Amino acid sequence: MLKITRGWANWQTAKKLLICLGAFASFFVLYLWRLGNLTLGLSQHEAGARTASGSYHNLINNPVNAPHKILQYFWQTLDYHGAFWMRSVSILFFILFLASFYLLLKVWFGRFIAALGVVLFATTPWIIISARSAAPDVMWLSPIFFLFAFTHLCHTTKRVNLAWFIFILSLILSVYTPGVIWFIVFVFILKFKKIKPAVLKIKGHLVVGGLVLLILSILPLAYASFKHVSVGKELLLIPDNFIGGMALAKNIIWSFSGLVYKLPVHLDYTLGRLPLLNIAQVVLAAIGVYALWKKARSETLIILFLIVLAVLATAINTNRLFLTMTIPAVAVFDAAGLRHLYKKWFYVFPHNPFAKTFGVCIVALILVAHVLYGFRYAVLAWPHNQDTRKVYVIK
Repeated sequence: MLKITRGWANWQTAKKLLICLGAFASFFVLYLWRLGNLTLGLSQHEAGARTASGSYHNLINNPVNAPHKILQYFWQTLDYHGAFWMRSVSILFFILFLASFYLLLKVWFGRFIAALGVVLFATTPWIIISARSAAPDVMWLSPIFFLFAFTHLCHTTKRVNLAWFIFILSLILSVYTPGVIWFIVFVFILKFKKIKPAVLKIKGHLVVGGLVLLILSILPLAYASFKHVSVGKELLLIPDNFIGGMALAKNIIWSFSGLVYKLPVHLDYTLGRLPLLNIAQVVLAAIGVYALWKKARSETLIILFLIVLAVLATAINTNRLFLTMTIPAVAVFDAAGLRHLYKKWFYVFPHNPFAKTFGVCIVALILVAHVLYGFRYAVLAWPHNQDTRKVYVIK
């Protein structure tokens, strides 16, 4: 009996090790392999980001996306201006957002579904390409970090002081990201009754210290917005010129089309006019909206608001990069859809090992297909596409 127990424990340890090694290898291939030279050079968008973070005065005059710019500025002060170093900043932030996404799903759906949701999210081609970019577009994933920090602060009973300062950090990162302040305001309005008792659990001087840190951190942004109106407009997603009602409606339709059907034009992060999402993500998300609405309506509204915010921002500003915010939101619904199907399957076949194995195999096939699609799209096809090769040429 002892030998059997030891053998089982050894197998469990080996299985966890294999999963960790597989996850690390997949992350390395998708996000780190040839980070600096997968393309011939930088795009105009990336080169503009490098210039914006190239001097102290540029940071002071326009601190939008300052957390990202500061790290790029640090590398450039050390005379590291190449594509690898500029893009590594986006990778660092993406790791933070990916960990936050997993921890958020873990609280809502459990470890197994959280792992599946992370795979669907992290292997989406648009996410892979934007996270490998020197441009600060990855910062539009900061709402996930904020939502995790908010949820953790409201639910945790351990290390509440640490949870408070993680929450403050998430606010700082999010406030500096264009448009995310609207999402923060919406969450506070919807969940104010939960944040108040959560803050009361924390020692008074730590609450004050966190608020002082928050205020001091956003002062440069407030100063720049006061000095340059364009900075405040960029932060609040206010365009220089408002488009007409018909143009707005057309842009909204194209924004939704770009998610599920096709984009109106080729973008730097896409192959041709292919949509951001594939059919599996769309179907699972539809099921997830239904399932999550029945169990947690306020959380459903928060995630839906993030999608609506991204679509409206895209339509008003005619900037389709804002659609980046929709992908983690859709991935949350995908996880909810997987959990709903998983529970329904085992409710119908509670004790049938063959049915259980079949269900697990179906989910595994979906994930493997999604991973292979993401790899072939973002790592193999996209960098060799003629449109990509024409854009990414700046040294």
